[in-house]
Amino acid sequence: MRRGLILLSALMLFFPIVWGISRSRTMKNGEAVLELNGKTSVTVKAGTLMSYSGVVHGSVGKWLVYKFEGDEILAVADEKKEYFNPEKIEAGMKGADKAKLTYIFKAAAPGKAILHMIKEYRFEEESRESIEIIVEP
Repeated sequence: MRRGLILLSALMLFFPIVWGISRSRTMKNGEAVLELNGKTSVTVKAGTLMSYSGVVHGSVGKWLVYKFEGDEILAVADEKKEYFNPEKIEAGMKGADKAKLTYIFKAAAPGKAILHMIKEYRFEEESRESIEIIVEP
C-alpha cells in the first residue's frame, strides 16, 4: 500500500513536467501569468500575460512550436528554457538538452485568435492543442 502511495505521489509530480501541464505562475517582477495548458478557450483583458509549457529535446527531434490564426492580437513576450540536467549541459554531454520550454504571450490588442501549440517529433506533428483567445479592451 505504501509503495503504491509513493508511486502515485511521484507520478503526480512527474506527469505535469512530461506532458506540459502547468500550474499558476508569477513572473519575477510579480506580474501574474495565465497558464494556457489544457484550456480550449480564454477571455482576457489587453495586456494580460499567458504561458504555455512543454518538454523539448532538440538532440532527438522533440520540439514545441506555435502558430497564430485570426486577428493579430498576440505577441511573444518571452521564452524560457529550463534544462532538466544543467550540470550535464555545462559538462558538454551530448543529448543532455532535454528541457521544459515555456512561451510567454502577451494579449496586445482586442480581438479574437486561435493559438496552436504543436508538439513535433523530427519535424512531424505529433499533437496539437488549439486555444481560442478573446482579448477585450
